[in-house]
Amino acid sequence: MLSALAAFAFLRFLRWRRAKAAAVAPAAVPEPVDPRAEELRAKVEARAGEEAEAAEAPSADPAERRQSVHERGRRAAEQMRGAGRD
Repeated sequence: MLSALAAFAFLRFLRWRRAKAAAVAPAAVPEPVDPRAEELRAKVEARAGEEAEAAEAPSADPAERRQSVHERGRRAAEQMRGAGRD
């Protein structure tokens, strides 16, 4: 009986603490937007659009597609290796 009363008291305490925290929490205030973030977002969207336009139509031949994927992977790896040397 005592353990049931203790469990009930503990649950009431948790509810009270959650209600108190919700009442104290400030209203969500939007943070000021950094203009650099907007510029970067615009650049990323533009690059994504360019890449989508430049994307090759997948070839019907799996061997050609595999070769193309490997070539793009090699170019990307070379770019990453070169970027680390600067």
